Amino acid sequence: MKRPKTNIFHLDFQKETECAWQNSRPILRHLVLESEGIASSSLEHQKLITILERLCDKLKLHIVQKLDHRFVPYGKSIVFILSESHLAVHTWPENGYIHIDLVTCAKEEINPQEMVLGFRKIFKPRNTRLLKLKY
Repeated sequence: MKRPKTNIFHLDFQKETECAWQNSRPILRHLVLESEGIASSSLEHQKLITILERLCDKLKLHIVQKLDHRFVPYGKSIVFILSESHLAVHTWPENGYIHIDLVTCAKEEINPQEMVLGFRKIFKPRNTRLLKLKY
């Protein structure tokens, strides 16, 4: 059996995107996690919402509102509006693919390795890529 592949990229665009308001804006942390090779049963709607609620709880993020949409015949988009910004998830179960976008202004930084390990434990994907953006 082929070993699952994980890539974590730390992208710091801060120096390339300096601007006049650089020092007055809030601290934003942006993580993009995408993965493929996930069993479609792992992307079942209510199961996914429960996992995302637990993730927010573990990361001490506060859910203000939950929005979701199921596409016919496949896929779903789930967005949590957070006190700290947002969490958006899009799935393509027919392709075993998920895309997670997490933006926060939380004081505590999220450990990308820890997030990937937790994600891999739950979803057992074939490949995972996490982009940690700083701008």
